[in-house]
Amino acid sequence: MAQQIILAHLQSMQQQLDFLVHKHLSPLDIRHHHIAQAMERLDIQNPDAHPDSEDLDDEHTARYENSYQIQMLTEAILETPTDPTLWMQRGHVWKRMGNTGIAISDFIRACQQWLNHPERLEPPLMETSELHDTFKNIESLSPQMANQLLQRFPKLTTLLQNAHQNP
Repeated sequence: MAQQIILAHLQSMQQQLDFLVHKHLSPLDIRHHHIAQAMERLDIQNPDAHPDSEDLDDEHTARYENSYQIQMLTEAILETPTDPTLWMQRGHVWKRMGNTGIAISDFIRACQQWLNHPERLEPPLMETSELHDTFKNIESLSPQMANQLLQRFPKLTTLLQNAHQNP
């Protein structure tokens, strides 16, 4: 009986936390959050899915480290939302976690910041290789999205050509 009370209390706390966090997430982020929760519940209900406990420990450690990095990068982005490298770094973590939709979104936001502040692509800062790498990540995850970006933002094509000429 005590275990049921504790579980009910934990579930209530999770709902309260979700309510606080969801105010700051986009609809896509919320959807991915709910999908991840559902997958965790399925994972817990199916113990045969992870026969090797060492692999499970490594997976949980990696998931924790990735979540921690996401949290730290998100806090940094909230402080400096115009820094494209923060968006790019968070996109890489999302990509590593298998959340390609969110990764693409962060990579696009990084490109957007470079488009809004092209002075970062000039000496002495020279973030052109980072812009090029970010676009290549978008292209690898979704070639269609990469083409749409190039069509919608002709300035991006010019910046990428300059990045390619000045590695």
